[in-house]
Amino acid sequence: MISNEPELAAMPKLVNPFIQIGRIHGRQEGRQEGRQEGRQEGLVQIASRQVGRKFPGEAGELVPVLGGLDEERLLAFGEALLGMETAEECRGWLERAGVMEG
Repeated sequence: MISNEPELAAMPKLVNPFIQIGRIHGRQEGRQEGRQEGRQEGLVQIASRQVGRKFPGEAGELVPVLGGLDEERLLAFGEALLGMETAEECRGWLERAGVMEG
């Protein structure tokens, strides 16, 4: 049977622009959070190694609390560590930063 009706084209896929924006924005936020977490972890590792070399006998007590420092305080800790002579100074700094109990 031959029909005189035109052949219908497939319906185009409807895309909600708000969903697309959300996906793009979500990926960007995820990448940014991942980068930030990576920087944080890297700074904790560096600070941990520095403490381990400077105060090897105290590293077991001092290193675990470094993860409680944010990026800015980790950088400040790394700078302060250069001038520290004793593990007590290091412990005092971490206590004042609120990540170690006295």
